Amino acid sequence: MRSQSNGSAGPDRSREDSVPGAPARGLGDRRSRLLPLAAVLCVAGLCGSLRAEEPAAEPTAPAPAAAAAMEEEPAALQRPQRPSRLLTRIRDGKPVTLVGYGDSITYGQGVSDAPAESYLNVWARGLRQFFGPDRIRLVNLSDPGVVSWYALKFIESHVAAEDPDLVILQFGGNDSREKVQFDTFCWSVEQMVVRLRATTAAEVVLVVPPMLDKSSDLQIIDALWRLGKKQRVPVADFDRALRDQERDHRGLFPMGGHPNAYSHKVMARELQRACAPLFGLQTPLSVDLRNQTWVALVGQPVTLSAEVGNDTETQTTAKMSLELSQPWGKSLAKELPVAPGKLARVELTAPVPELTDRATQFRLWAYAGAQDGFAFDQKWAIFAPLIACRTAADKGEAAAPDLRLGKAAIASGLEEWQGPEDLSADVRLSLTETSLRVSIRVFDDLLVRDYQQEVPDNDCVEVYFDTRPEADQGKLLYSPDTVLVFLKPPTPAQPDPALVPLSGLPPKFDGIALTGQRERDGYSLQLDVPRSAFLGPDAKLLPRFGFDVALDDCDEPGWRQTQMIWAGYRDNYLDPSRFGVVQLTGEVPPGARRLTVR
Repeated sequence: MRSQSNGSAGPDRSREDSVPGAPARGLGDRRSRLLPLAAVLCVAGLCGSLRAEEPAAEPTAPAPAAAAAMEEEPAALQRPQRPSRLLTRIRDGKPVTLVGYGDSITYGQGVSDAPAESYLNVWARGLRQFFGPDRIRLVNLSDPGVVSWYALKFIESHVAAEDPDLVILQFGGNDSREKVQFDTFCWSVEQMVVRLRATTAAEVVLVVPPMLDKSSDLQIIDALWRLGKKQRVPVADFDRALRDQERDHRGLFPMGGHPNAYSHKVMARELQRACAPLFGLQTPLSVDLRNQTWVALVGQPVTLSAEVGNDTETQTTAKMSLELSQPWGKSLAKELPVAPGKLARVELTAPVPELTDRATQFRLWAYAGAQDGFAFDQKWAIFAPLIACRTAADKGEAAAPDLRLGKAAIASGLEEWQGPEDLSADVRLSLTETSLRVSIRVFDDLLVRDYQQEVPDNDCVEVYFDTRPEADQGKLLYSPDTVLVFLKPPTPAQPDPALVPLSGLPPKFDGIALTGQRERDGYSLQLDVPRSAFLGPDAKLLPRFGFDVALDDCDEPGWRQTQMIWAGYRDNYLDPSRFGVVQLTGEVPPGARRLTVR
């Protein structure tokens, strides 16, 4: 059983080196897609002792048919309401223990900093700010890949052993994927509730996890809601909450990945909504960190703001705080009156800190508390490197490269890198009358194109574009106007380069073209993207667009040895928020960055 105090996600034990903030695996890591799930979890160091005794097959559920089991109990058999130990301890000012028990999402996979970004920890941070830092103890006993019938075995020995005041149960996603019998799932989850009530004084909350759209998923969602009604426990519906928000156009699990930090924030707020009555709280306030965009210089002051809303019919005083994560490390706390049905704003001004060459991300936390409840928001301030794009005539053929990728750009595989002749590149961008031209000169002393099945596991170039309106660029999710194309180099066996989109290209990219040739010490590529791809809603050229370029190097069969990236990180294919930026019009001050709050 995996036990996390405060949700720590454990070490990354993948072979590849990683830059700060990078996830455990990047696109093209075949191990994460081709190994069986149990093997992947063990390689990543995520198998707990729970896995050691796992039988080969699920048991037959010793239960009636699921439909009958989920029926409402007759009134004569319904349990009397018992006093809530959680609420009593909260009102008496005593500490309480919260236990999360579920799958990989509950565990915190999908975020780079689980202690700060997983939904359990985001929610617990709000509780600690309202009740006091020593009043809330959070224990995460979740186990990636676990299914309900197996987790049931440990409900007394692990969960009840913590003497919890509140237990969050999240199961169903793996049950659907592993095709666990529906009756077995229903019986197992209900038995968790029954046994917790028999062995502890804990309140229980059921979570509807994010699901796909299979019929079995819809069946599980319905079963969890009916079980919540039957057992009279709150239900936090993460699936609905995520679908009600703006989300990645590729689905709740894009490219097979887990929900990211943005999705965990949404899930944390849904959990707070479901749990508030158990703590004797209402939801009188709302709080929202405002989306913003600037071009900024190091040392220049920038002002970040949040708005708090009063959703009641009476005036209230909100205790408001706004915090920036380290190393920026600024904070503000103040009280302000908020009229009924109105908004009030709090602002925090801080100078732009020293930054690395890569895109740099800071968490923003906003909290608003009143006498009978609280609200929170979490977003990210991203400083992205910014370069100017000139016309081909302005630059000239002999102009210095706009980007030079070398040792400092290595995102993984530093130990395997043999020097600039092994992998490096010069990149130039220019605007012609018909296209944006990306010219890439790659230095690579051994070209291979088809060692592995997946394109980025071989020698290739990845080029990313975020061509949404600038107010939408920098979001932590893909939309149809966020594009990744793989450029396969010419080789002796295959002399023509090839362009492979990650997914379908939007119509405004029609006419995109790739040419290239082999060089004595590598290869050259020229990618022409129609100017139409960079037009905004007003049919005018966008002032700026998101852009990134990555190099993949494979010198031997089995795996990609090295990856270089200009601005972003190995999860670029999942999260476009840390792309660099290309400015199409006007001058770019030296050292300027684009700052977005999303």
